[in-house]
Amino acid sequence: AVRTEVGGQSMTESNAGPVGGKYRLSSLKVSLPMGEIWEAERDGNPFLVLLSAAGFDAPADIAQGAVDITEDLDIPGAVSWSDGGEEDGRFWLAAPLLGEGSFSDVAKQKDGLTPLETATTIHQVAFALECTGMPHLWLCGELVRLAPAPGGGYNTYVYGFGLGHQLPAYQPLDKSAPFLGAPNYMSPEQAEGNEADNASDVYALGVLLYEGIRSRPPFAP
Repeated sequence: AVRTEVGGQSMTESNAGPVGGKYRLSSLKVSLPMGEIWEAERDGNPFLVLLSAAGFDAPADIAQGAVDITEDLDIPGAVSWSDGGEEDGRFWLAAPLLGEGSFSDVAKQKDGLTPLETATTIHQVAFALECTGMPHLWLCGELVRLAPAPGGGYNTYVYGFGLGHQLPAYQPLDKSAPFLGAPNYMSPEQAEGNEADNASDVYALGVLLYEGIRSRPPFAP
């Protein structure tokens, strides 16, 4: 069994009950201050599940807000949350798992994408971000999924919309509080606890561009 920490409580993959009574967690992809991203399964179908940390106010409202905000997205590459709710004081969100691997996984497996593959992939991510008209604010390599495209390159799928400005930003004086953001991809203004907007997503795109070529974010330990 694989043991991991979820909001200060331990969860064992082999015996944890399904999230929301529906989504059985199978593989932890990344732990962030605001929660964890998992691959999961429901009725034989793969899903991406966000399970938040404890400490957020009105978790059920956060989940419903994210589902409502993204339900009308009809933008190539932008994935909507299909389900969400509250469990044990935490919110959770689920979306169909698309593609064959995350951006980070593919970059590592290939020891870096080619410059052309990286540039075309980042262009697709930027297009999805621009067309949604909303700040993302926690973009990272595990929230971008890749599927090989006919003729070469990849089609991209971007997850995680609908939480920007719903969750608190990082506050340097309260390091124990959960916050929205992926530390290796956060812009300087986010790291300083200042207000963030779409410009912070541009910074994260630059980090992804570096990661695509070098197979790791520039400031990763």
